[in-house]
Amino acid sequence: GEVVWQLTGVTPPGIARSFHVYWDKTYKNIPAAAVAAQITRTVTADEGLAAYRFDLADGSQWFFHHNAGGGFSSIVDRDGNDWLAWDRTPETGGDFRGYPNAVKPPGGFFHPGRPDRTRTTVLHEGPLRVVFETRAFDNSWVTVWEMYPTYSTFSMTRANGRYWVLYEGIPGGEVDPLDFVQRSDGITVPVDGTFEADM
Repeated sequence: GEVVWQLTGVTPPGIARSFHVYWDKTYKNIPAAAVAAQITRTVTADEGLAAYRFDLADGSQWFFHHNAGGGFSSIVDRDGNDWLAWDRTPETGGDFRGYPNAVKPPGGFFHPGRPDRTRTTVLHEGPLRVVFETRAFDNSWVTVWEMYPTYSTFSMTRANGRYWVLYEGIPGGEVDPLDFVQRSDGITVPVDGTFEADM
């Protein structure tokens, strides 16, 4: 098993914090801590497709995950900007968008709007973490997501070939002519520019 807990407050530099973990079989009279939900999952639809919506307790963002396609179609920040904005508009107009868009067609797994290729199952749901798995119908590809209040993790636990993790979306919710891409070496490229380099 795993123990997940939320640290509250601020630890000053140089000060150590200690935690005690008690197991039920020894300390039967210790009540379970009441933990307010920091992330919630709702079964809904997005663009007419079955989806999970994840809301953070502070209202800062929410996500839509298409269960049949296995990919995220929306990531909305606290200002209401959708960083993915997947829709049915052909190609770069909306249908290419999503995350993680991990497997090249004809499989095209883990991409929103690709119904009837995968199935999604919730493995764990608690106040601090929701874990769900998406797998291809033939079990050749499997991913596991862990959604936390301030971040998420993605693991490809079974791969039937080469794959990638690809973000296709609209940073900040819209493209501005002054936007740019900044590489790790500090070089910037205009949003409508291109470059070839060893990343």
